[in-house]
Amino acid sequence: MHEAEVIGYDDDEEVGVTIPFSTFRALRGRLGRAIAKPPASWKAPQAQPRTLGRRVIATKQRRRYLPLGQVTLAAGADGQLQVTVQGPIQGERLILEANSPAGEVTVENIRVGTRSQLEGTEAMPVEAFARDATGSALRLDPATTGVQVTIDLNNAGAAAAIVSGVLIGVTGY
Repeated sequence: MHEAEVIGYDDDEEVGVTIPFSTFRALRGRLGRAIAKPPASWKAPQAQPRTLGRRVIATKQRRRYLPLGQVTLAAGADGQLQVTVQGPIQGERLILEANSPAGEVTVENIRVGTRSQLEGTEAMPVEAFARDATGSALRLDPATTGVQVTIDLNNAGAAAAIVSGVLIGVTGY
């Protein structure tokens, strides 16, 4: 006589019974499908936050804001917006605002740690990072806990300017 093993799960505990094949066929007909053991990988493994090259890869990415504070730049002076990262983040959008006429305040460099995030050496106007700027998406190097993010600025105007900013990015936690 042929026998079939029926296996199920009860509160994460595998239970099974051996029954005659004719009984199994009758049960299968009533249930409308065969009772089968799920594959060994039926529980998904837990995802761990990690980086791949220069990108943050995680299944539970969260959007985070990194306030850069504000700095007052005297006329014709250089200054920095600088913050120490408290948790890992990869910047995707930089928003800067200055209370000066257009073109007077420029961004000289953007650094994560000691690595420059710009491909050129020329300055660009702070308006390129305005809150309503289009096409301003970035993919900065990931900044781990304790790394400094620095924005180097210059005020070419005849009056002092106040510059403030925020970096918006993702984190794997």
